[in-house]
Amino acid sequence: MPKGATHIEHDAFAHCGDLEAIIIPDTVTQVGERAFIECVSLRSISFSKGMSEIPLGCCAECLTLETITISPTIRSIGYNAFVKCISLPTITIPEGVVSIGDGAFAFCHKLTTIFLPASVMKMGEDVFYGCNALQEIIVPKGCKEKFVKMLPDWQKQIKEK
Repeated sequence: MPKGATHIEHDAFAHCGDLEAIIIPDTVTQVGERAFIECVSLRSISFSKGMSEIPLGCCAECLTLETITISPTIRSIGYNAFVKCISLPTITIPEGVVSIGDGAFAFCHKLTTIFLPASVMKMGEDVFYGCNALQEIIVPKGCKEKFVKMLPDWQKQIKEK
């Protein structure tokens, strides 16, 4: 990324087969839709502290993505942001995220555990659709009831810690 960059355009790195890791610098405040879609070699991504949202389809179908670092400045995760990231084993959503869009983590086949903060107030439909390996949705103490209402099909996996 060029030093001082403030945004990444829509589809900027789409289908980039050689991209293995990216750290979005803190100067970046906006990432366009599908910016990293189908980057089939991408293993890790870290989102900027300058960003407030992860856009629609941002890392969709990044088949080798194993590590996501989400900045505490992120407030929303967009529609299908990480759909079909089939190598992703665990996700920690930081405090401050308020909404997670439809299908954000759908078809993440290796996803076994996700940590959700108390700040989440809205979860779209089918957020974890097709995540058949998902065993634990960890939420803060006192928040289980709220998450059971938002994720009724996943109530057996919701655990307080």
